[in-house]
Amino acid sequence: MSASAFEPVSICLVGVSNFAQSHAGAIAQMEEEGLGKLTCAVVRSPEKYADAVAEYKQRGVTVYHSYEEMLAAEQGHVELIALPIAIPDHADLSIVGMEAGYHVLCEKPPAATIEQLDGMIQTSERTGNVCCIGFQNQSKSTVRALKRAVCEGKLGTIDHI
Repeated sequence: MSASAFEPVSICLVGVSNFAQSHAGAIAQMEEEGLGKLTCAVVRSPEKYADAVAEYKQRGVTVYHSYEEMLAAEQGHVELIALPIAIPDHADLSIVGMEAGYHVLCEKPPAATIEQLDGMIQTSERTGNVCCIGFQNQSKSTVRALKRAVCEGKLGTIDHI
């Protein structure tokens, strides 16, 4: 089965600066490949990032000014929340997102403390929502080519993920 047989994953990007720019680039590549679609973004300081807000709105991307507002408004519409945010916020925002029914992507390290990480794992297990931790090598072209080969069935049939 080809990757194009799947509906693109609807994504919300939280943030616009620092590592969020890397996520934005990866999402743009996913859009080009038909694998994902940026449907909304959370920009907490819209006046500071007016250019990014204007560009998102021009592309039809809904812009929220708070995470909580987005969580309430996008249930059933957004499948994945990308959280390229400060490490101390990973656990709290991931847990709230999973409890609200979303899958979540954070960056390494996953949390500031082992207790926070345990809370993220427990929430994922309890809610059935996935919390992935991004490692840069997963975005490399060789890994993406391998994923494409798997999705196209070139390496056999997927039995379980």
